[in-house]
Amino acid sequence: MNKGLYRAVCAVAAAALAFPLAACGSGGGDTGASGITADDVQAALDSDEDITLTVWTWAYDIRKKSTDAFMKKYPHIKIDLVSTGTSSDHYTKFQNVVKAGSGIPDIVQTDYDSMPQYAATGSLANISEESIEKEFGSLYADAAWNAVHMGDGLYGIPSDQAPVAMYVRADILEEYGIDVPTTWDEFEEAGKKLHEADPTKYMGVFDTSNAHFMDYFFRAAVVKTYSVDGTENVSFDMQNDETKEVMERIQRMIDEGVIEATATGADQFTRDFLDGRYATWIDGCWRGALIASNMPSLEGKMTVELPPAYGDSSADLKTATIGGSMLAMTSACPKEKQAAAIAYMNWVSSDPDAIGAW
Repeated sequence: MNKGLYRAVCAVAAAALAFPLAACGSGGGDTGASGITADDVQAALDSDEDITLTVWTWAYDIRKKSTDAFMKKYPHIKIDLVSTGTSSDHYTKFQNVVKAGSGIPDIVQTDYDSMPQYAATGSLANISEESIEKEFGSLYADAAWNAVHMGDGLYGIPSDQAPVAMYVRADILEEYGIDVPTTWDEFEEAGKKLHEADPTKYMGVFDTSNAHFMDYFFRAAVVKTYSVDGTENVSFDMQNDETKEVMERIQRMIDEGVIEATATGADQFTRDFLDGRYATWIDGCWRGALIASNMPSLEGKMTVELPPAYGDSSADLKTATIGGSMLAMTSACPKEKQAAAIAYMNWVSSDPDAIGAW
């Protein structure tokens, strides 16, 4: 997305989600980083003053490697890396300490699409400053850097992106003589062929447990379902021709048995996928590591492909993402720690030694 569109999405998310969290407050202090510059960040790395930062993450095993590399290079900055469990447990715990106003970490991991609600309610520090924007922003892909902004604020450092991939049960397609689809028209025709040959099988799945999949369809089709005027006036339009075309395609594929509407987070889905009920699984690129680790029996049976394109060929593919996360400094982080906190977030997300460790 371009920056303007992303900010519009953030504004929608903030408007929709601010109400349940509005009473939580930030847990302390100014929501800005008090004009900390890139030079201040470098000075924090060059200093020999001992500082301890508490970092909350749901990806402890992954982040520990880059964190250890950071502490080895900058031993005066100690990182208390805390595993918060699953991502859902993580957000519950963070919201609880924010509401209580105590026990808030200095740095917290958050999804890009969860950040706006915490930024809008003052739980995260706005670290935007001209030199930070210029020097740090140049280290990251534009889409990732845009994703850590809301309005004119910068609320963290991007850690990863999650462009969508299509995980294919190549063994199933081979068995039924089906080529890997490159467009949604091809996907639909392949799905009808598969389901007709075996009514217990589907070409793919429509995830009913998460809005990400629905969002993906709209983004990949370059359909805009809303407009934003400023940060308060939000209008939704689900009746325009482009939106209805996307929805009608999804409903048609469900009715035809091309895809099945089900919750991918349920244990039953995992069993069904292992049993070959679904020929593809479209999700963020992070899904591949989980399939590899949690479904070892599928080794050698799967390939990773580009998702289907809206249009006549794969050349029409528009990239969209599902997931992706960032590191954010909370507004409760004491001023004397802020430069070091920004330094840690940026180093573990961009330095070659950190990426190598990860």
